[in-house]
Amino acid sequence: MRVLIIGGTSFIGRYFIKYTKIKKVFPTSSKNKKNFIKFNLLTDNVGFIIEKYKISHVIFLSAFSRPQDCEKNKKLSNNLNVISTKGVLNILLKKNIYFIFISSDYIFDGNKGNYSENSIPNPKVLYGKQKLKIEKFLKNSINRNFAILRCPKICGVNLDDRSIFMNFLSDCLKKKKMFKLANDQIFSPLYVKDLIKIFDIVLEEKIKGKFNVSGDENLSRFKFIKKIIEKFNLKKINLVSRSLSELSDVKNVPLNVSLNNSKIKKKINFKFTNFSKYLEILRRKYEKKIQEIQ
Repeated sequence: MRVLIIGGTSFIGRYFIKYTKIKKVFPTSSKNKKNFIKFNLLTDNVGFIIEKYKISHVIFLSAFSRPQDCEKNKKLSNNLNVISTKGVLNILLKKNIYFIFISSDYIFDGNKGNYSENSIPNPKVLYGKQKLKIEKFLKNSINRNFAILRCPKICGVNLDDRSIFMNFLSDCLKKKKMFKLANDQIFSPLYVKDLIKIFDIVLEEKIKGKFNVSGDENLSRFKFIKKIIEKFNLKKINLVSRSLSELSDVKNVPLNVSLNNSKIKKKINFKFTNFSKYLEILRRKYEKKIQEIQ
């Protein structure tokens, strides 16, 4: 198996390179970078790379993934998330290269939550609309040699990875003491190493179809952070509960984007890391630093 990672310098891409059990991995970067293949999604032809490196599998990670960035750069985000993405995926389809495409929980309107793969998408924000366009494009393809994995916010383990909970912990270690957090957006965060394990399984077995890949627990950002404070005994941290509309510049952000992950669990017999175990992993890794701010 020879796996091309389109978007190898992304958050998920970096973790995949580090933790995958797959030996032959070829990550791309839009800039000249050691041990990366230079590839610009907007201008370069992926077909050349596939032939040169004899690629058999692809994980497609490249995206303008922050909703606020999509809104501020509508033309560029459309070129990247839709037009250029379709171009690359079309080549993979024609060459019959198996691939994983990463979609988002933002394809749903957030009115009900607990969305399954059969729930009807109705995105409110541009980023979700762009992801849904690609899902529809793939749905209409005759070739079905791919998997679509819908992912929520990802939990990392490195202080500098800018993931949702590590941002909080990093700010705590920098002596920040007050945080305003949304209390009304419900989501199902996913431990990044679970995602990498699932990638390995899906690639190895060439699993096809559409799957929600999310954690088991559905809470607001405020409640998740409160669990972190309680776990680490951070008595000096002050949490302020706010609505998402008060904190976000993006209008119409979906509020309940919790996902039902039963399909992927049944398909590959997978057990997700619960949030308490994730916090224990963080506690062991950063115990000495955390003690300094207690």
